[in-house]
Amino acid sequence: MALNTDYRSAAQLTAAARDAAETVSGGLLLESYLPSADNFTLSYDFDATGLVTIGSSEFRSFDTPAPYGKTQAGVRKSGKLPPTSKKLPVSELQELQLMNQSDAIGSKLEQYARQLGQEIAVRAELARGEAITNGTLVLDENGIKATIDYGRSSSHAVTAATLWSATGAKPLDDILAWVQTYTTDTGSAPESLLISRRILSYLSKNADFISAAVGSSAAPSRISFDDVVSTLASYGVSRTVVFDKSYSKGGSNTRVIPDNVAVFLPNPGDAVAVGGVLGTTQYGVPAEAIQPSYGIPAGEEAGIFAGAFGREDPVGLDVLVSAILLPVLSNANATFVATVL
Repeated sequence: MALNTDYRSAAQLTAAARDAAETVSGGLLLESYLPSADNFTLSYDFDATGLVTIGSSEFRSFDTPAPYGKTQAGVRKSGKLPPTSKKLPVSELQELQLMNQSDAIGSKLEQYARQLGQEIAVRAELARGEAITNGTLVLDENGIKATIDYGRSSSHAVTAATLWSATGAKPLDDILAWVQTYTTDTGSAPESLLISRRILSYLSKNADFISAAVGSSAAPSRISFDDVVSTLASYGVSRTVVFDKSYSKGGSNTRVIPDNVAVFLPNPGDAVAVGGVLGTTQYGVPAEAIQPSYGIPAGEEAGIFAGAFGREDPVGLDVLVSAILLPVLSNANATFVATVL
């Protein structure tokens, strides 16, 4: 298929797709933990060193040689960023129906570019959710088969000894123990707890949790969701986020985070170096963006590309939106995931 610029240039459609993706990304929770970053290569590479807190220097007396520090035995993780793309057709009949309306075909192309730009952003969010939940990302679609292991310690993926849906569960004890493990391993306590409304509901009617919230005498059979959140805050979990977002993937409704896990995370505003506290979502340079005739400005090739391509049999147009992207969880041990239901 040849690039068609009769109605919109590739640069115009690319701008529309990127604007739509950025608008959607502004409302995506996990974007704040793994923010988008340009990567002008096809590769990712990071140090997935295990659970190590930041060291300190030592005082010394004057005229005493400086002591040697210890280097971290780093574990490198590297690989290639995978491509993702999707098309929407303007059919032969649609083109005929729109041809006599002022700029109708161009508007339709732009509409499709925006829709597909949003879908790229959503696919990135689903990938972020899987990476944070599992410490790995498994890609098995459209011919790609790959597993990215971010190197998270096995001690940061646990299952409650008694699931919170069972009689006798003590979720508050579990939470306090997990927060202590997180704090010991990383040097600071988690700032955020992501849970589903389903988990919140079980907490609201757990006898042990109710006792901690209101006392044991004349305790009700259930407390309010607000009481659950305030009780967690009183025990040091300062930010509880009820997160139930899902999107369509492969024709099925897919949750960003499963509803049976509790996820402990740092403050999304605690950026380290370049990117978020957990890492970044890296966008590489798609092949379409480096074609001179497609007109993507120099220095702007990384990120989403969009263009209209003509078909001849039957006559029609396809809007193609493409990106090369991957969430790179370079600090995977700043996540802690517990299966609780």
